[in-house]
Amino acid sequence: MIDKFNRKITYARISLTEKCNLKCKYCMPNGFCPINSNELSDEQIKNIVKALLSLRINKIRFTGGEPLMRKNVISLLNDICTFAPIDWAITTNGTTLKHDAIYLKKAGIKHINISLDTLDSKDYKALTGADLQNALEGFYTALDVGFDTIRINFVLIKGISEKQIENLAKLTLKHNVDVRFIELMPIGQCAEYSENHLLKADVVFQILKDLQIDVQDAHAPAKYYKLKGAKGRVGLITPMSCNFCSECNRIRITADGKLKPCLHSDIEINLCDVLHNEDLLKKRIQDAVNIKPERHYLNENMYIKRNMSCIGG
Repeated sequence: MIDKFNRKITYARISLTEKCNLKCKYCMPNGFCPINSNELSDEQIKNIVKALLSLRINKIRFTGGEPLMRKNVISLLNDICTFAPIDWAITTNGTTLKHDAIYLKKAGIKHINISLDTLDSKDYKALTGADLQNALEGFYTALDVGFDTIRINFVLIKGISEKQIENLAKLTLKHNVDVRFIELMPIGQCAEYSENHLLKADVVFQILKDLQIDVQDAHAPAKYYKLKGAKGRVGLITPMSCNFCSECNRIRITADGKLKPCLHSDIEINLCDVLHNEDLLKKRIQDAVNIKPERHYLNENMYIKRNMSCIGG
């Protein structure tokens, strides 16, 4: 699919649930609890995936909330990953990977992103309300299982990240993983938190002074670097410092069946009424791609209403 700005759309992110077992302050507002009454069924998700594949989407990432909180999720992924030999991926907070990683690999998941914003147990507890040890065990289990790609997504948070950047980056010295530092994006009811805790990615260069530019991934939002002698890479994702919308090749589908052509736009196209008809569904998806905005307007203080936990990032 080609949008009106001549961007080739080849990547879709599908949120499997709004549920999450963490309460990250930049993602889920205090007291917010997703109801999930309109969560897509397994068959509806399969219909969407089949339509996307027929439209030549060649990478699909499953997200949440926390996707591994969805009931019978491994069974669903076992079915879906047989549809085509594409890049199947998942983003998770890692807290259940100690048990789930091997089943994800067997299902056909090739790439895994693990959200991990600190290696300090007290900061992790304060930020997420959970135990860091579960996430660390999940990360090391994923390494043992051997996915094609393992990435750690580290959101830059003023007052927390400054003392953690070097520790996270050092993981790339021992392991063939990407550690990606991501600027906070003001979204939904958590926009004020993000504004107050914004830490620009320049701080990474101030702390990691010997970073060297590395080979880049086409259409990736991250710009990649390496520490001397490292097995893995350090990535910077800078939506606040540097607009990379011209290279965007993705669309997102929420757990309640809305297609978002842009993460940072309130434009949402309902797919639910056409999920029974593949031709109508494909047309609806193509129509959505045709109205994909040229860029986001975060720097103009134009933020979306839906919370990050309800989108899937």
